[in-house]
Amino acid sequence: MAHPARAASGWKWMAISEVQQKFDYYVVALDFTLLAASIQTASFGASLIRDGLELASWALLLAAGLLALWRLSWMHVAEAISHDRQQAESKRHSYVEARQAGTKQGLGTHSDDLMPIEELIDNFRKREEHFSNEFKSLDDRMRPKLGIAKICFVAGIIALVASRAYLPAATMLHASAECPHETERNEVTVSPQGSP
Repeated sequence: MAHPARAASGWKWMAISEVQQKFDYYVVALDFTLLAASIQTASFGASLIRDGLELASWALLLAAGLLALWRLSWMHVAEAISHDRQQAESKRHSYVEARQAGTKQGLGTHSDDLMPIEELIDNFRKREEHFSNEFKSLDDRMRPKLGIAKICFVAGIIALVASRAYLPAATMLHASAECPHETERNEVTVSPQGSP
């Protein structure tokens, strides 16, 4: 029988994993939705800078989406490894508790033969270490790609916003730069009423 604290920890991990998975799916959907919307509403030719920012945002959002999809494709593998590790840990703890209760032997993992309890504890400890190392190796491969995906996603949104805001901002700056000169010319050319 599983220890209540370990069972609660297992349920907590499952709940966190489910929330994380939903968030990952949401981010992937958001990424490709932004990419599709930006492609459908794009217009080119007004400015080389704007066109360059637009194309850069597409490339960055596409890279972020593909990396996120790659991560999702490996999530079920990571969950399976984590589940196997938790099972090995639970089995090892149950045999430790059985040893403390005075049990000398237990059933083997793949057979009905009785084995010394110390050997069973050692076997499950090795299995737990094996799955922990396997999970760490997978996490080490996934983590850098996740970081790159986050950077691409944020940079893609910034590039997209900059591309759409470039022309209005440039027009406003150009207009504000010309306004004082227009006012000065009006003051020079328009003479007051009643003057000769």
